[in-house]
Amino acid sequence: MKWSDHGNRNPKDRARERRLHKERERRRVKRLHSRGRRKRVEVVRPVKPEDMEVLDYYAYKTGIKPFSSTAPERDIFFPKNFSFIEEPDDALVVLNDLVKFSLGGHTRRISIHQEKCVLIDHCAEAAATALAIQAHGWPRVRFMGTFPESAEQRDIVLATGLPSRLGIRLSEPDGFLKFPLKHARRVRGTAERSSEKEVQATKITQYVDECLDGYGWELTDDAKGYLTSLVGEVLDNAEEHSQRPDWWMAGYLRQKSKTYGDCHITIFNFGQTLAESLQELPPDSMLRNDIEELVELHKKKKYFSLGGWTEENLWTLYALQAGVSRFNTGRDNLGGFARGYGTVKMIQFFQEIGKSDIAGEPPKMCIVSGRTHILFDGKYEMRSQKTRRGEDAEIIAFNKKNDLREKPDDKYVRHLRHPFPGTLISLRFYFDPENLEKLGEAS
Repeated sequence: MKWSDHGNRNPKDRARERRLHKERERRRVKRLHSRGRRKRVEVVRPVKPEDMEVLDYYAYKTGIKPFSSTAPERDIFFPKNFSFIEEPDDALVVLNDLVKFSLGGHTRRISIHQEKCVLIDHCAEAAATALAIQAHGWPRVRFMGTFPESAEQRDIVLATGLPSRLGIRLSEPDGFLKFPLKHARRVRGTAERSSEKEVQATKITQYVDECLDGYGWELTDDAKGYLTSLVGEVLDNAEEHSQRPDWWMAGYLRQKSKTYGDCHITIFNFGQTLAESLQELPPDSMLRNDIEELVELHKKKKYFSLGGWTEENLWTLYALQAGVSRFNTGRDNLGGFARGYGTVKMIQFFQEIGKSDIAGEPPKMCIVSGRTHILFDGKYEMRSQKTRRGEDAEIIAFNKKNDLREKPDDKYVRHLRHPFPGTLISLRFYFDPENLEKLGEAS
């Protein structure tokens, strides 16, 4: 079963393309006539990374070179598991190919091959869709694709994948409650109007409440406020820490039966990684000194020489701890900041409400930033404990001692072959009435 955006474009878009083509051709002819008549001095102003288009920025950060072939059509073959939770490096290869071929100049059509996919996570599909939409808008790459042979995965692509975002008219499967992919930019709030991140944080909370309502439950007012604040903090970090002011968010609930449903939520942005943002700390800040002491300790213990664990990975892990923020520049204490661990708290919130004995596996979630992949499945949790300075802090170190001075479990914190130029959060959990009943009784 195949899909294509051919003939599906708005007539206004086609007319705009013709005008742009005529204008480019006019300029090309003018340049040819002017050659040899006079020498011209051009002053090229460097473009700041934060001002680049998304595809150009992705290529700039990852070192991807545009594909130079003159072939007008390219193929991208998706892996068996297209998932940032299970196989992040394979998912990144797909994103890299999308960028490389889209910027290749001669590529006018990209064929998406998903027929062999047996697992498609919404996060990976949403990230690929975000990049493809950029290419579809400019440089006007057109797309066609082959749906997965798996009926379940085909339904996921039909309901939430690239074809639906391109407006291709295909029958949509039943049983999905969607939070469509949202691309938003920083819009400051005023006394009379909420900021964009506040609006979207409220909407995702309302969406979760709507999902729960399908199983006869709802969030308490306190839980709604808590979740909204956590999502707002994650979006705030995406705007303030990442060098670029935009971000993406999406989700869906699939009601697999009357007994339970599986839910996926993703939030991601392109920009500075967690490690890069934290490395902007001033040399005399307490946090920077703490991280550098940890780095030296890991060097002394030869953890970095064992492979699969790098300084960047340690900086990224440290960025998730309580009180850690690049804005926390105090020299004597943590300064009361608690912005660095909102992502972990949000993940643990969904792990708690998202358990299911029927599903047969725990909720799984991950953070990908730069070359670091961090997996959450409930085995390791954030715990309050004393620091060496005697302060109470929330720590998650992903090892038995919950000690950042020790190397984390490499099944849960690992180094990636390919970098993701930003930060990505993937949540996969369940709505199970039996688990919700237990939570209701415990509250």
